[in-house]
Amino acid sequence: MEDFKSWGGSATFASPEAITATLRDGRADFTIDVVPPGHPAVSELAMTADVRFISLTAKERAKLNERGLQNVIMAPESFKGQKKEIQTVTPGTVLIANENVSAELAYAVTKTICEGREELVKAHASISPFDPPTAWKPEKVGIPLHPGAAKYYRDRGWMK
Repeated sequence: MEDFKSWGGSATFASPEAITATLRDGRADFTIDVVPPGHPAVSELAMTADVRFISLTAKERAKLNERGLQNVIMAPESFKGQKKEIQTVTPGTVLIANENVSAELAYAVTKTICEGREELVKAHASISPFDPPTAWKPEKVGIPLHPGAAKYYRDRGWMK
């Protein structure tokens, strides 16, 4: 960040909606973000402004893999005007629960999300990569599972 600032740049942390607005009206030059296909704010931006998606190099992806992010390929036309595939990374989507959340509630939430995947995807297309049988894997979660969530995955036979 200090290098960036020494080159005359600045950084602002903002909501997806604010990022879309500042890029569209020229108050920002670029954004660095996790952008799954179907992301509503980015879909809107791609439809209303001239944007370009940039692949990460193999070296950049390898460094991010060390921090738990997984390599993914964003297919062409994931967003309007995106003509080529984009080599990038994703942290996935993780719900984080306070340690005081009961095992019963964590189990119920996990079950609802896993068994309601199709409804969730209809509401938010960016969730489409979510794969319930493998969602519990440490490389996808990055932190220990809540005992209630782990019980659901074990009950389904997906986790040993």
